Amino acid sequence: MFANVRWEVVLALLLTCMVMMAVGLVMWVWPVWLMGLLGLVFIVGDIAWAILSFAQAKRAGESQLKF
Repeated sequence: MFANVRWEVVLALLLTCMVMMAVGLVMWVWPVWLMGLLGLVFIVGDIAWAILSFAQAKRAGESQLKF
């Protein structure tokens, strides 16, 4: 599940969203701030969903990963 994830891309997306939020707050451009906030929410939600799915598969004995 996590083997094919490019963590550099995930971190770059998180950094981009945080920069958008900061620029939006400093320049008081609320659409930019809102896009950054929504991007962070979607990315963090996706990561949480993947972790919870992995935990559920591990409990059911269906996970191929060994930890």
